[in-house]
Amino acid sequence: MNPERLSETTVSPTRSGTRITYWLAALFLLLGLAVCVGTFRLVAADHQAVHDNAVRSAVLLADSYALHLKQALSDTDVLARFVAFESQGTHPLSLKEMVARRLIEPGDATLVTIADVGGWQTESWPATPASRIVLADRAHFVAQQNHPDTGLYIGAPVVGRISGQWTLQLSRRINRPDGAFAGVVVISKSPDFLSAGFISSANVGAHGIGAVFRWNDVLLSRTDAAAGTTADGPALNVYDPRSRGSTWEGPDPVTDQARIYARQSVPGYPLVALIGLAEADVYRHHLARAHVYFAVGGLILCALLVAAVPTILYARDLASRNAITREMAETDALTGLGNRHKLAAFLQARLDGSSNEPVALLAIDLHRFGQVNETMGYDVGDALLRQVADRVRCIAGHTAVAARTGGDEFMIGLHAGGASSLALAAARALIDQFAVAFGLRGRTYPLRVSIGIASTELGACDSATLRANATAAMDVAKKSTRRSGHSEYAIYSQLMADTASRELGTMDGLVNALNNGGLSIRLMPVITLANRRQTGVMSELFWRSPQAGLMHESCFMGIARRKGLAYALQSHALREASGALALHERGSRRDLALHVRISAALLADSNTIPDLTSLPLPPDRLRLILYDFTPDQLSDSTLAKIVELRKQGASAFLEINHGGECSLDIFSHLTLDGLFFSPALLRHVPANRSASAIARALITLCGELGLRPLVGGVDSKAQYDWLPAVAGLECFGAYLGGTLRAADLDIVSG
Repeated sequence: MNPERLSETTVSPTRSGTRITYWLAALFLLLGLAVCVGTFRLVAADHQAVHDNAVRSAVLLADSYALHLKQALSDTDVLARFVAFESQGTHPLSLKEMVARRLIEPGDATLVTIADVGGWQTESWPATPASRIVLADRAHFVAQQNHPDTGLYIGAPVVGRISGQWTLQLSRRINRPDGAFAGVVVISKSPDFLSAGFISSANVGAHGIGAVFRWNDVLLSRTDAAAGTTADGPALNVYDPRSRGSTWEGPDPVTDQARIYARQSVPGYPLVALIGLAEADVYRHHLARAHVYFAVGGLILCALLVAAVPTILYARDLASRNAITREMAETDALTGLGNRHKLAAFLQARLDGSSNEPVALLAIDLHRFGQVNETMGYDVGDALLRQVADRVRCIAGHTAVAARTGGDEFMIGLHAGGASSLALAAARALIDQFAVAFGLRGRTYPLRVSIGIASTELGACDSATLRANATAAMDVAKKSTRRSGHSEYAIYSQLMADTASRELGTMDGLVNALNNGGLSIRLMPVITLANRRQTGVMSELFWRSPQAGLMHESCFMGIARRKGLAYALQSHALREASGALALHERGSRRDLALHVRISAALLADSNTIPDLTSLPLPPDRLRLILYDFTPDQLSDSTLAKIVELRKQGASAFLEINHGGECSLDIFSHLTLDGLFFSPALLRHVPANRSASAIARALITLCGELGLRPLVGGVDSKAQYDWLPAVAGLECFGAYLGGTLRAADLDIVSG
């Protein structure tokens, strides 16, 4: 079924059911409109009036509470100033003398303490501790010591070291005659002194609260008309996380009651007064009246509802079923994104429509995502796909269609002016999103994406061509991602079309050569350096292209891998090389080893491994050289395949490429039999001293590790004479082939 038919079969029933529902609802609304509108307007007006009165009351209470706090703090500040003044003169008075002379009259709930310059308590009244205590670590002492202009410091609630109770500690600095710091005077009060005489059920209601906060939102005191006073509670920004101004509505973070809040700064002090009126108190009488209004309206509408509700519910149920059917048909069950049906319908509708605005398409592939499934399991893979879908959905927004079109492939369709520019911006934004690793179950998973961009502005005129162009651009981006290890994007161009055409021709030629004997195998002699005896052969695959002539496997294997033909080619090369060598040795007693290069990337991507036991040669005479091995291919599945090949009897060699680049992670995970040093390693040997030193060190290290070294590209006598005398070193190249007269081993096999 094409997308247009799918759209018709899922959308039309929904529209029909909705139309029936609308007609029935309209009839009901016309009959009950007057009653409903009158009832709701009456309730809404009453609610608004009650709300406005409550807000005004909260504001007035907050202003009054701020003035009340100012007065309470002023009285305490006068006491602190006087004690500090009398303690810093040339003939200071003790606290007992001040009280005895009635110079100060602190209340019973007030504790006055004087600390010297070192923070040690020198006096306190009325309670005196059994031993001296130190206050040097208190925030108020540090503030007064370091900042002479602090004034009255109102600290956060703490447990007093003298009283042993939660207290608010207000302090002032004591100065020497020369202005130097001499200590502090601390006035400790119970937290309820801030609300005493003001916060009560008469002012704030049965469930109202009053609270005081410092400048940094830390709670000093919270008084609940029903529960009393506490100094422990959330900060002001928890009550008002959005900083909505002087009044707002929200839940109480302590009791979860809905409240109407008002706050006011305390004049002259870095404090904020907060009043919270409980909505349960505010709207209690309003709710009673609203119940009466709705009861009367409900009686009038009851007769209509008896007949209308079943009909409307049936119509809505029918519409809902159709909507669910359509949603299931166009939604990917795993990620919640659209599927390829929805994307196809979107593209077809935009391309067939009357709008002249261009359409752009992004094709997105997750780099080596299959290794996540193999290594961590499909549950983790599915969870990561859902997170990927969230990021794709975020980039697509509401004006574009995002769809999951395959296992780890996604597409985004855009329809707007300048669609190509929007698609390019979306690709860059998506790459930025994927720069942040995904988090799942306490672990992080870095993922890379390859993005292809195509647009009708670049020549595509139908949805199939547009999808093909985006996929072709994505394939180019995947090559770049494999090379760089980073997320990449590519924009479809005519050059890509030409390249795709050439690759298609190459693939047709390779398939024809594979099926009709057009591939050839060359076996080069491998000798042991120590005794110059031939111990094996090196297999190389060639194809005679009608256009390019004789081509080495390195020229076409990359294309074959991208098109899914590489496994068949390398299996063919392994089978033909072993057969050619077995045929050559027939009747002789020579048991030469066969060296065959196998792409590690292909081994990582394929689901199967060759059956070595079915080859003409015994598996223990096979040496498989793994090339193009990168650390991101070190999945459990790949390692298991290599172990299985070695269990069949084959030896595993790892190719060291240009200049000896190879990650240490590979050595730590693989069990190897030897290392193959590619011809590129000897290219500048022995003429270049640096290259010679590096190559010699690598070959020598191979011997020290107990691995068998195999060196390729020995094309001159100077290179042969340069080779280090490492135990078991084997080599091959043009020079050795000519010297040993092994041209008879250059076997062409169809």
